[in-house]
Amino acid sequence: MATLSATGVLQTRGVGSTILTASFEGMSSQPLRLTVAPPAVELRASPDTIDTAVGDTIALTITALDAAGESVRGVVFRVSPDTSYWAVTSEPREGSWRLETPLVLRMRANRAGRVRLTAYSENDVVERRM
Repeated sequence: MATLSATGVLQTRGVGSTILTASFEGMSSQPLRLTVAPPAVELRASPDTIDTAVGDTIALTITALDAAGESVRGVVFRVSPDTSYWAVTSEPREGSWRLETPLVLRMRANRAGRVRLTAYSENDVVERRM
């Protein structure tokens, strides 16, 4: 699952979990659980389509999935809502953010129209028209 080099660099080798400890001259660290998840191959925004009225608040969930369609936690991604159409009511509220999956993003509709929210990681792009 993981190997440790002579210089202390840990490299993951497979999916699973193990316990790590460090020791030196009779002293030992507290055990640390290392869990290696399968790589994410897709970001999914849910629901696919949202119909709402100006002033309403919606919740959008962004989840990373592995090749088997299972949720992978902690995948870092960026999301950029078009703030001319949406006011983001959950943290963080402005800009293009680096966030971790799974995430529920709450937004309030400011204007009428069809807009696109884009969430992307290094491996995938998810776009949903709303």
